[in-house]
Order: sequence, then structure tokens, then C-alpha cells
Amino acid sequence: MTNLIIFSLSILAAFWSGFYVGYLKKEGKPPEIPMPNIKEIINAVKPEKKLSKEEQRELEKANTFYN
Repeated sequence: MTNLIIFSLSILAAFWSGFYVGYLKKEGKPPEIPMPNIKEIINAVKPEKKLSKEEQRELEKANTFYN
């Protein structure tokens, strides 16, 4: 099992190094790795603020289709 993991990692390293060297030869600069904006990810995952019971009741009343 350990041999399989080591073999797989070496194959991945060979592909990455081939891509990296090829890109360096073609473009003359290392490839840019796109980094996501961390603040946008945190804001997307952050839970919504809790509503008070009164605000929740008003929201439920506003969302009721039939009165």
C-alpha cells in the first residue's frame, strides 16, 4: 500500500514538473496560480445573523401567502 502511494505521488510530481518546465520554456516565467479571495469565501460561508422573535414573527407574517 505504501508503495502505491509513493508511486502515485512520484507520477504526480513528474507531471507537475513537466508542466512547470514546459511553461517556463514557452513563456519565460513561472505559471501564475490563481488564488481565491479569502474574504469572499468567508462571507459566503458565514451564517446569517439571528433574528429576534419579534422580527421572525414579522418575517413569517410577510411571507404568508394566505391571511
